[in-house]
Amino acid sequence: MDFSLKGITDLFKSSADSGTLTQYDVVVPLDVGSHAMSDNQFLYVNKDGEGEIVEISPEELSVAEQRQDINMIPLETLSPEGAQRFAQKATVNGANVMLDNLSHYDTGQYGRIPFDPEHPENVSADKMQDIEDALKNIRGDLLHEAAPTANYTKDGDFDGFTKNVTPELEQSIKDVDMAIEQIETAKNLDSYRDDLKAQLDDSDLTLDQKQNVEAAIDEAPTPQEMQQDNVPIPGMGIQ
Repeated sequence: MDFSLKGITDLFKSSADSGTLTQYDVVVPLDVGSHAMSDNQFLYVNKDGEGEIVEISPEELSVAEQRQDINMIPLETLSPEGAQRFAQKATVNGANVMLDNLSHYDTGQYGRIPFDPEHPENVSADKMQDIEDALKNIRGDLLHEAAPTANYTKDGDFDGFTKNVTPELEQSIKDVDMAIEQIETAKNLDSYRDDLKAQLDDSDLTLDQKQNVEAAIDEAPTPQEMQQDNVPIPGMGIQ
């Protein structure tokens, strides 16, 4: 532990709260116990490919786990097997969201639906990019529909805007955004795992804590974990 002024300053810089966690692309509780000098818990966070290990109080972590606007995933999701399961669930979720908003998908313009619409639950993860592209096209159409309409008088003078956003349209945009975010998370899990491993050496975790993190992201899930269907959708916290 560095007890110099710089070390103490860096320690405070690495502290987080439930509000600041919204800025990150992903938040991963390390679940290895508290800091040796405090009750703070450890998190791995990443924004735009830049990751770090930060601390958070147990109280703030509890609040963060309940928030809708934090993309928090379990540590085991970073394991190779966990990443595969997450990618599959992200693909199926994206397919279902796509079907829910199919009226905003122009097959003539965007191409065919990249899976069997009668059985979206059977779509494989290798269709994940195709589904993300489709969702982005749907999102564009939804935003276009939600854009305000400009009004003009009979003389051609501007006369304000008419709002076109309905609660249903707003919810559709939110659902599509969350599905896209989940797919983006799935695509980056391998890089998150590699970066977390690189961050461990210079972290304040004890040797045992570092080994526990490495074990969690390297080993295969138990049969019980394989049977569970509780991989969280980004923004919904850890279920």
